[in-house]
Amino acid sequence: MDVNVLEVKDYLNVPSDVFVVTEKTYNEKKDMLKKFIEGYQNSAEWMINHPVEAADLAVKYAIDGKDQKHNLEIIKLRNESSISNATYERGLGAFEPDVLQQGADTYKKLGLIEKDLNMEDVIVEEFLPKKK
Repeated sequence: MDVNVLEVKDYLNVPSDVFVVTEKTYNEKKDMLKKFIEGYQNSAEWMINHPVEAADLAVKYAIDGKDQKHNLEIIKLRNESSISNATYERGLGAFEPDVLQQGADTYKKLGLIEKDLNMEDVIVEEFLPKKK
């Protein structure tokens, strides 16, 4: 059987680092979700502020991170891609719903999802850190 694999990342420039939970999980486990997001944000912020140290830790702990210089370049790129107008305005972890909406609409057009999605209805930013 022939298979045609479509790598969405090769065609769409949309953020892919999102955490998705069911409405039930969101409603029943808000405290746990808040703690998880805070930990994730703290680690991301630390990596942004300490890229050399993060690259050193990757040598010790990452399965595929044995080259410190390579790790540092990846971390620098990752850090740059984590910052946007939304993060400057609303904090690390903020999304740009219009960008995600374009991605959702394209996924639908390509047949990757069946239902229309309204990103304004599903994006929650209540766990974002307060701007200092």
